[in-house]
Amino acid sequence: MRTSTRPAAVVFGGRLHVFFRGECGTNTLYAVSTANGREWSDPVNLTEATRGARTAGPPFPVVFGDRLVVVTRDPANSRIGVCRSADGANWSAYETVAGTENEEHPVAVVHDSRLFVFSHGHGGMVCAVSCSPDGAWGGHEVLPRTAHWPPVPVSMGDRLVLLVRDYLDPRALVATDVETATVTPVAQVTRTPAVVARDRGVTVVYRSDGGFGSVDLLGADPWGGQVVGDCDDLTIVRYREHRLVCRPLPGRPRVQVVGPRTFSFPTGDRGPRRCGGGQVIGDYLAVAVGDDVEGVVRFFDLRPLARGAAPVAAPAVVDAPGRAVAAGVTAISSGADRRYVLAVHDGRAVSIMESTPAPLWSPECRFTTLFSAPHREPGGLALLTDAAGEVHLLCGTGERRRDLRVDFAGERLRECGYGVRIPDQYRVERRSLSRRD
Repeated sequence: MRTSTRPAAVVFGGRLHVFFRGECGTNTLYAVSTANGREWSDPVNLTEATRGARTAGPPFPVVFGDRLVVVTRDPANSRIGVCRSADGANWSAYETVAGTENEEHPVAVVHDSRLFVFSHGHGGMVCAVSCSPDGAWGGHEVLPRTAHWPPVPVSMGDRLVLLVRDYLDPRALVATDVETATVTPVAQVTRTPAVVARDRGVTVVYRSDGGFGSVDLLGADPWGGQVVGDCDDLTIVRYREHRLVCRPLPGRPRVQVVGPRTFSFPTGDRGPRRCGGGQVIGDYLAVAVGDDVEGVVRFFDLRPLARGAAPVAAPAVVDAPGRAVAAGVTAISSGADRRYVLAVHDGRAVSIMESTPAPLWSPECRFTTLFSAPHREPGGLALLTDAAGEVHLLCGTGERRRDLRVDFAGERLRECGYGVRIPDQYRVERRSLSRRD
């Protein structure tokens, strides 16, 4: 079967449906489908099946609720045309949308339970019309944004964004928020971009003078729920689409999980303790738990969160030299020699520990204290390993929040001397601390 424009495809009812225009002299609309990519149905003439559907350009299919909807540009009056199917095989009668005459390149997107169709009008104006789930069309609008060639609509959480090549400067690709009319420059392009959906946004792939480029646009933050109760001295760490709130509550300490499902899980039952700061490494959370006298660092496997279950405690429980106010963790080396470096703050000093070469879920993962460095109450604590293998300890101090960085490499770890003093007058960008005798 020949097509005079590029085909368009969508997945609906477990099948891939492909739509295309036949010979340009007839503007006939056709469809084929497949369930496995190898065996294809015979072409269906939708012009006959819908009693009139034709398209003067590429069709635009979209799934809207429980319907497969195909948007076209009617060749008779350049109106937006629509046909629908509940099963991909039987089609409703073709209709055109009033007030959309003389518009080109209609594109569709589903956002906020409505079907939006954007098209390109005279003078580069972007026109919009929307449909409710009951099939009723709203009024036709002309948006206050001109475009060179058709816009690319993207639904990003609670935002509807148009990617537009600017009418006055066709090389400038901008993102326009439909509701607020906020315009954000994206890239310099030579063609209309393609959009790939991702977990929390989209990747825009475009062609420029230097070849091909891409840029990520983030959607609305998917975290839901609220952090309830006392919010003093809490630590928040991110794990995929969740955030883990470590809160110093009295009684049995818990970590609150805020995300697609909000709940909390206990961090231990050894006496009245409080939950302190923590850090995520891979699929594991290291969190400090303690009271005014002693503390521990516990590790939790976070992978069960993907199925809505509570994290599972790992065997490793590290006794802190004293209290445990905050903890940070990173990995060094690789392969069979992969080990973990742990930093624990007791309110007066940071203790650096190193593990045996075993994974966190193994009972063989045990930590040994290497040295301690005096340091006041932290305003946060984290360990990072850079591409060169250097390990960095990042934390702040008390209310003044002075910045601190202690640098050491895996092999130099044991050479970092005891009794390292942290001068208050140095900030992280001015000084990298190492052994001081």
